[in-house]
Amino acid sequence: MLGLGLNKVDSTKIRGFVEIEIVNPTTGIHRVIKNNTVTNLGKMLMLSKSANNILMEFGGSPYGRLRSTDLLDSYFGSTGNNAYNVKAKQDNGLNLYLANLDPGVTLTEDTKYVDLLDSNFDVDYTKVVGFANSRDVSANTHEGVQDFTRPNHIINDKCVANRWKFAEGVATGTFNHLLIMPGIHGDFKTNGIYLKKCITRINQFEDIAEFGDYFIIPGVPGLTGPNEILLNYNRNNVNRWRYNLATGETTQVDSNEIGYSMTMYRTYDQVYVDGFLYSLGTSGTLRKINPTTGDVVNTANVLGDYVTHGASMFYNGTNLIIMNGNNTNEGTYDTRAKVYTVNMNTLSASSVNKVAWTGWGGIPDGWSRNRMIVKKCGAYYFVHHGFEVIMCTDLMDIKGSRVNAFLAHPNTHYVSDGVDIWTIEEGVHNFRYDSIEANKANTPDVLLYTNMYNRVMDNGTYRDFSYTTNGIWIGRLWCGNLISFVKLATPITKSATDIMYVAYGYEFV
Repeated sequence: MLGLGLNKVDSTKIRGFVEIEIVNPTTGIHRVIKNNTVTNLGKMLMLSKSANNILMEFGGSPYGRLRSTDLLDSYFGSTGNNAYNVKAKQDNGLNLYLANLDPGVTLTEDTKYVDLLDSNFDVDYTKVVGFANSRDVSANTHEGVQDFTRPNHIINDKCVANRWKFAEGVATGTFNHLLIMPGIHGDFKTNGIYLKKCITRINQFEDIAEFGDYFIIPGVPGLTGPNEILLNYNRNNVNRWRYNLATGETTQVDSNEIGYSMTMYRTYDQVYVDGFLYSLGTSGTLRKINPTTGDVVNTANVLGDYVTHGASMFYNGTNLIIMNGNNTNEGTYDTRAKVYTVNMNTLSASSVNKVAWTGWGGIPDGWSRNRMIVKKCGAYYFVHHGFEVIMCTDLMDIKGSRVNAFLAHPNTHYVSDGVDIWTIEEGVHNFRYDSIEANKANTPDVLLYTNMYNRVMDNGTYRDFSYTTNGIWIGRLWCGNLISFVKLATPITKSATDIMYVAYGYEFV
């Protein structure tokens, strides 16, 4: 028996597979059939796109729903009598990569990120032998084209599989891995997946319910334990709740606790240092809070009026470093984007234009420092350029020390429970694909699809509810770019005269 009391015989598994056919004019057809490994990140992505949509989206409660921020899916809209489905362009969508990875690289189910970029943050074609998506024609000698699904996959009721053709002279070379991941050869080198679950425990159809906008990060003695988040949503006139990251339990905050009555704020970032919680509010106000009393002991108006790409705050061991993101290219309104060095006792600040700040290096080409902000958790920095995120270990070598890359809203918080890094965010924040393709440097609110509602017929009445920008959503750093992979026991070499077909799919067994 399994932990949930289910019999193994009744369980269903998803199996990935790959079929490789190499047609050589001299030697004939060579065929390889292998299972592929679906990563834990890939399993969560598939769950968010399937069971979550049909099981969890039907009703008035967002609690427990699993959603993904990515460029792999679509959004629906309508104009007059016409409905349309906007999909991401090929280079941003799901791609197959034929990769020649270093023998020392080991991929497992827990692997979240595979780095196929060079030190310049461009595709490293010593690693990428070939790739393919949905194009039916390409002049790129590395790119395969769309082919038709194999008949044996069509007649398999519980199977879906894509198939690509790599013609003569295309994808010539040796590869030892096949990878399924979001496209990184286009204009989003940080293209990835960011998953989260909602912990706002309300039902808009049944309760007196308000989403609430505020939370206090874990690890603030007096307010939250190492595994706790303090929340302020309203359920049946109870406004303060505590969520436990370790157990998943939600409990009401007792009226004699400080967290019951203290004022809470919507924030860009929060930092706890030496007995005080520093809260950078979306109003631009920095507050120094004594968590044992809930009192604000000092305030400072730090940020100016030009915060279009979020703001951030981190502790550098001596001071707080705060910066705002502004939607300008370098050389245009550089004075609107600044880095503030803040004294933690007095909250007095000195500032410098971000283009002149010397505290970072290794910035990707095409990234405007005016749009960039930096968040920190433990030994890791999270460098945002709008929705693009690089997770790195050295702020002076952002590209060179990267350990992950994905897409996330700049208001995402990164916190630790002492073991894992967690993301905390207000709202789902999915993309408007047409806006991104027009100009990915637009402000985050323009890139979001807004006013998206679920409509449910409930006892003869239509009920509309939206949580695209509401509720508190968390994740155990469920971020990365690797969905599934195959490691070949024997690398495959494709010659210039070979034609190769690759079918990559998944089936329920």
